[in-house]
Amino acid sequence: MSQKFNSRKNIQKPWLNELYTLRKNRTFELGKAAIDELLNQGIKISYRKISEMSKE
Repeated sequence: MSQKFNSRKNIQKPWLNELYTLRKNRTFELGKAAIDELLNQGIKISYRKISEMSKE
């Protein structure tokens, strides 16, 4: 008794790609700004520090 699974991955959603691109660019800019600020303050750069700075 096997049933065929219909995956939703084949459905094209151009608006979703646009949203992902916007979010990806925003995340990149926040990370870049956090790294620049850490460098200006002379603080050692780590993933934790970048995360903390980008949330401010």
